Amino acid sequence: MPRNMHLNVNWDNPLYLRNASAPNPFYSLDSVDLPTEPGIYIFGRTYGAKFEALYVGQTKSIRDRIRIQLNNVRMMAHLRNAKAGKRILLIGNFVPKKGYEQNFCLRMIERSLIKHYLLEGHNLVNVQGTKLKRHEIISTGGGNLVPKIMFIER
Repeated sequence: MPRNMHLNVNWDNPLYLRNASAPNPFYSLDSVDLPTEPGIYIFGRTYGAKFEALYVGQTKSIRDRIRIQLNNVRMMAHLRNAKAGKRILLIGNFVPKKGYEQNFCLRMIERSLIKHYLLEGHNLVNVQGTKLKRHEIISTGGGNLVPKIMFIER
């Protein structure tokens, strides 16, 4: 494995989830042909020009994993109960360079995205449908020398 890796993820346009009916009580995708390749995916919401990640995952087959996730009651309930906005799915394609181990890289990208979104204060649910714990630190004074608000994961 190279010492300093450069990982590239190519993101597709967002796919909009729509309210579903039986057999899936939460959300579905319009008949979209999802890729069967490995990759990264993010369930989230958009509101105005802003985005909030609600779940970050990685998989060996995007199509199979998304079908499973759309039937994951705890995760779909988290999406439904999140603040207002359009529910979306982002799919990222990762093609490893020579010498890169794909599964290791996918896990690293997933962990990095989770950490990034937690530090920005996103309402993530990961780890088998459990809301991830984060702590908020608010600073007063110090002018622009210190951040006013920070989030740390636990």
